[in-house]
Amino acid sequence: RRIKMATGWERGADGKWRYEVMDGEFDRKGELHPERRKLSAEEKKELDDSFDEIMDAFEKGSQAYKGEIDENTDMADIYEAGGMERKKAERLSHLEDKETELSLRPKCLDDYISNEELFSAYPELRNVKVEEGDALAAFVGRLGHYNPKTNTILLNDMSRDVLLHETQHIIQYLEGFAKGGSPNAIREVHNSNNHIRRIINALLRNLGIDEWLISIDDDILEQLEEKYCLPGRDFNDGYMFASSMNEIDGDLLRKKLDEANRIISNNNEIIGGEHRALFPEQHYKRLAGEVEARNVENRMDMPEEERRKTLAAETEDVAREDQIFIMENVGNNALLSMNEEEFPHESKLNPKQEISVIQISSNHGFESFAKAKEWAKEHIVRTYTNEETGNKGEIRISNTAINKFLSKSSVEKSENKDVYLSVLRVLPNVIRESVNAEQHVDYKKGEDGVRSSHNGINQDVIIHRLYGAVSINGDIHRVKVTLKENIKTKETTKTYNYEAIKIELLAGQHGDVSMTSPRNSNNSITLAKLLKGVEKSYSNGELLLDDGVEDENLRGGGGPF
Repeated sequence: RRIKMATGWERGADGKWRYEVMDGEFDRKGELHPERRKLSAEEKKELDDSFDEIMDAFEKGSQAYKGEIDENTDMADIYEAGGMERKKAERLSHLEDKETELSLRPKCLDDYISNEELFSAYPELRNVKVEEGDALAAFVGRLGHYNPKTNTILLNDMSRDVLLHETQHIIQYLEGFAKGGSPNAIREVHNSNNHIRRIINALLRNLGIDEWLISIDDDILEQLEEKYCLPGRDFNDGYMFASSMNEIDGDLLRKKLDEANRIISNNNEIIGGEHRALFPEQHYKRLAGEVEARNVENRMDMPEEERRKTLAAETEDVAREDQIFIMENVGNNALLSMNEEEFPHESKLNPKQEISVIQISSNHGFESFAKAKEWAKEHIVRTYTNEETGNKGEIRISNTAINKFLSKSSVEKSENKDVYLSVLRVLPNVIRESVNAEQHVDYKKGEDGVRSSHNGINQDVIIHRLYGAVSINGDIHRVKVTLKENIKTKETTKTYNYEAIKIELLAGQHGDVSMTSPRNSNNSITLAKLLKGVEKSYSNGELLLDDGVEDENLRGGGGPF
């Protein structure tokens, strides 16, 4: 809520950033730009002034014209046949054709909505065509839909709320937000294994299917034994068993078939109940994209000040934990989970969580900072995938970041420069095994060079603080890596700096482990020990984790504004 109040940005149910704009003015007739479908004033006057002359030439030309007149006939030929000078005939015919063509030109979204802030953010929305559909369809709930193939919004209900609803779906597509859908599209959910399994289990559990199967086996087997005086266990020859089945009493089989039909007929209510529970419209209403689009309608007349202080989640008609996500055309940032709603995020930190300790050599092998910089730019500068970063989204280590890493100010933040350079060799591994413990806005520096909330914020950037651990010669060091995420340009999250601090463990560290791999899950440290005494950024001494509690789920996070 604090970042929404300060910057206007907030995360949606899918975890992606949004910035809410006002809805703008709505023209039901789509006449905000009538000049697009009309001749210019000069052209219109020229055509009007020639009306009598055109009618006279057409009347005479229709009689004098020797060819067949149809829709493909050039009217200039008719006018010329009626005595009009050829050049003028072509000009007036051109103006008539142009007037007809302009009148048929489709209307676009900005013919119905006046909203420069919206169209500046999404210029492509100006070209979205809007067509009026069947008003009768609106009476049965089909109010409108967007067709991405034709880039057209079809409105059966020509209203502001429906148009804004469909516009939000287009923005979801452009941004890669969680999508909406339609009841027909969501029917495929019915084919899921979970749905099938639920119905089968209900039948088996409640309707006596098991008993019926057992009884038919017992009854048939009893008759076989009576006929052939053989125990059931001896019917192990396929041919013998099949032949024997032909001798079974037909009345018994018909009786069992009648029982099956009775059970099936009694199943209708349960099957119907399962159907109703998973009815397409219910899924449709729970789609995150549909919830968001309906929320646009809910907030339609909300004043700007109230919008700023009211989170989207507070006006959604389906709780975020109950929403269904269909993600297509999505971006790669996965640093924060879908259902986190506020920012600065108070990340859910579990003190018992085990953080893998990266084993590194004390001999980093760099003769100088210049050599370290040269090595790093050759070996670790690149973009790391979501899998490579431990599901933290794409993260880029850039040449600029390397220069920052090896600057005097960055190195001095660590207790030992040799440890710092050793960490450089395994930095991607540290990022992968780290925990994203804190996120906050990007505070600006003051004249003293210190960042503070008093100096204002860069509202386009979010800072992430990752914490990991490395072990050198039996000593464990905490490594803090700082990332910058640009939420406006949506570019890949970038590393900014890192630092390494030796940890004073209360209960001792784990034993030695093999050095065959930089990652070893058997050598780990609890989050409680890793973050012991670590303060939140800009928080006047507030800790990420309470020192006195290690066994409960605690919450850490960024400091206040």
